[in-house]
Amino acid sequence: MERRYSADRQRTPDPGYPGTYATIDRTWAAGDVVDLKLAMRCRLFPAPHGSNRGGDNFVALMRGPQVFSRDLRLGGNIHEPVDIQTLPDGSVPLKPSNPSRLLN
Repeated sequence: MERRYSADRQRTPDPGYPGTYATIDRTWAAGDVVDLKLAMRCRLFPAPHGSNRGGDNFVALMRGPQVFSRDLRLGGNIHEPVDIQTLPDGSVPLKPSNPSRLLN
């Protein structure tokens, strides 16, 4: 799915690029609406290699603009490897753990 956004149903010419901010240059009025359409497939995102070499092999899951990762504050051993299966296109298949909680 392509990324796109519109302001008051007028599609913007530039959808922006990953890792950058998109700009809507216009005069705003009360009641204006911004509609975002984002690619929401889940994918793995490797941790940046930097001064904390202990995190070099960590990954997070990204779904659209959201980033999900393990957190020491929630307990468990975050250093224990987890095998996350990906599809050939690099995406991570998702399945709701409680489908009855899904909203239509």
